[in-house]
Amino acid sequence: MKLLLIISFYTLELDRTFKYKNFIFISNVRKKSIEINNIPFDRLAL
Repeated sequence: MKLLLIISFYTLELDRTFKYKNFIFISNVRKKSIEINNIPFDRLAL
């Protein structure tokens, strides 16, 4: 019973860290895409 609890805890932690890293990755990609999308606007402004 204790082993099962430990395993479930570890899978929960792994899931949480994976989601967190995934979230950071997605937000970084969004940031980069926004920067790329802003380049033409900057050129148009010039």
